Amino acid sequence: MVADGGIPIDAPLYEVDLERGAEYWDCKAIATVFTISQDVSDLIPEGLKLLGESPLGMVLIADYGKSTLGPYSEFVSLI
Repeated sequence: MVADGGIPIDAPLYEVDLERGAEYWDCKAIATVFTISQDVSDLIPEGLKLLGESPLGMVLIADYGKSTLGPYSEFVSLI
């Protein structure tokens, strides 16, 4: 087992078996993709630009009931 960093960079370390990787059981997740109608350009990091007039957004909510990393929940939002 090797200690690896989490995301974000200041997340606690966890143990990872580099040969086996991570495994998940009893996972539940929902995701949705949508069109963003308002100006979100102030949320985009410098050097990146939005394509088109109506960018897409995505939200993912997941519950990992059991895993080799332990149980945890996750929220992801994307533009």
